[in-house]
Amino acid sequence: LRQGEVHEDHPAREDVEAARFSVLQALTGKGPAAQEAMPKLVHILKTDNQPHVRNAVTWVFRNLGPDASDAVPALIELLDEQPVDRNDIRYSALEALQRIGPAAESAIPALLKLIDSDEPNQIRSAATIALSAIDAAHPLLVSALIEILKQKTDSYHKYQAIQALGKLGPEAAPAVPLLIEELKGDRSSFGVPTAIQVLGEIGPDAADAVPALIELLDPAEPPTHIHSYVIQAL
Repeated sequence: LRQGEVHEDHPAREDVEAARFSVLQALTGKGPAAQEAMPKLVHILKTDNQPHVRNAVTWVFRNLGPDASDAVPALIELLDEQPVDRNDIRYSALEALQRIGPAAESAIPALLKLIDSDEPNQIRSAATIALSAIDAAHPLLVSALIEILKQKTDSYHKYQAIQALGKLGPEAAPAVPLLIEELKGDRSSFGVPTAIQVLGEIGPDAADAVPALIELLDPAEPPTHIHSYVIQAL
């Protein structure tokens, strides 16, 4: 063949990549079929350099949850990569590890390394949320979740952090001052009612929050779902 020509029996590389991406999209949400394809999916993740293809693979793992445990070693390897053209595969890998949960226990050292790094807040927060899903009893978890609550811009991870604290009960007591601050936020958001619920789960150790909770029971306002959450928490 002359340079630049493509034999009709050999599709162009971009066509192959497009077809591969379409197959990965089709596998998303197809539990049993995707699970059978695990070895091939892991191979693609390790060998394909196309960001959209690799993200599609991690999305399949994310949707498989614990059934994607065989992919954990490959996902851990991704955590050492750096962003390429604004595409950070680490974020997708962290979301997949979060969904896999306790079966991704071997990822904990890599997660702690990210949490204690100078990486962007989004990456450190995603690593913390993944840790909370993998080992809710980890001794460093509460302090890492508190660091997320201190952020002013990442509302998505802040909401996830509040939810994670709610699963810890009294162990989340060190977060009470920041949860009280959350009560001053937009009542139409998910953050305020979730913070109220978490304070209730913490129990007597959240006594400092009582004045702020009572303040939400403004008799001048019509009853709302916020009132119901406060009453339950008290």
